[in-house]
Amino acid sequence: MRALTRRSVLAPLLAGLIAPLALVTLAAAPANAIPDCDVPNPPPICDGGVDPHPDPAPAPRTRGDFDGDGRADLTVFREYNGSWYTIGSKTGQPLPTVWFGNVALESLAAPGHYDSDNKTDHGVLTKWLGPAPQYDGAGFYYRSSVSNNGAYLGGPSAYYSSFPVVADYNGDGKDEMASATYGFLWKVPGYPDRAWGVQGDWAVQADYDKDKKADLAVWRPSNGTWYVIKSSTGAVVTQQWGQQGDVPVPGDYDKDGKTDFAVWRPSNGTWYVINSSTGATSSFAWGQQDDRPVPLDYNGDKKTDLAVWRPSNGTWYVFPNGASSGYSVQWGVNGDMPVGAR
Repeated sequence: MRALTRRSVLAPLLAGLIAPLALVTLAAAPANAIPDCDVPNPPPICDGGVDPHPDPAPAPRTRGDFDGDGRADLTVFREYNGSWYTIGSKTGQPLPTVWFGNVALESLAAPGHYDSDNKTDHGVLTKWLGPAPQYDGAGFYYRSSVSNNGAYLGGPSAYYSSFPVVADYNGDGKDEMASATYGFLWKVPGYPDRAWGVQGDWAVQADYDKDKKADLAVWRPSNGTWYVIKSSTGAVVTQQWGQQGDVPVPGDYDKDGKTDFAVWRPSNGTWYVINSSTGATSSFAWGQQDDRPVPLDYNGDKKTDLAVWRPSNGTWYVFPNGASSGYSVQWGVNGDMPVGAR
């Protein structure tokens, strides 16, 4: 899909709403059936506030996993023509090219898990760069990996000076198409707008407290400090880690379910990590000046791997967490945006 409009992406959705309804006869439940507490007037057994059959916890999903095998794929987004190029980790072969972006507007890559399966969906935040108030066509769009249909998900004017901060903020296993302004006013669907951070900060939203919800978080280059609002308690946590010129690369490097504070230093190509499970620090040299760090889980072990993408030759250099050696794959060209890049 090259150019997106609200009419083109909403038409198939609206068509599905006029399908005829069928009458269904419901059989009486047996006497020993587990009662349904998810109704307006639940039976007395539900008064204790405990659902006898709660919904299962959302299945864990891997960021950047477009083929659903639990491993991040090598993917680049080419903004000038709205195309996505992926090497699927399941087969090691290129997946069909996906055309999803608005070539008439600036399109920022915003992939995420927006539907019910375990595959990453293609998404973009398109922005009108001309004078206000001409915002027609701008906003959030995603392409479902289940239906392959596009959907328009955002009011355009709110995103004029924004960038995507996609994450699962409510713990339902699906990402919210959230945005933040460059002055750091966060706009998360379902929550009041909140100011957190100052201009020049890096957005580092992630789950730092292991409650399955992303926390609002920023990293400040001027003092190398992380500022996190824990979604579990609302408490503010600060951690000094890093220095001016570093790139924040948060991830779960020790597989404890919590995001670790980590930075990559372009001047020496070194990763510096505080393991949240022990508080111990570690460092590892991987990459060089002008690389783009792309920390994702490329081997499916639920640990964030060290990885960089080199714009000068379009090559990925991946060092799986705990491995004895890394590997490289040429995929992309200078000017592409690698998925997972910081």
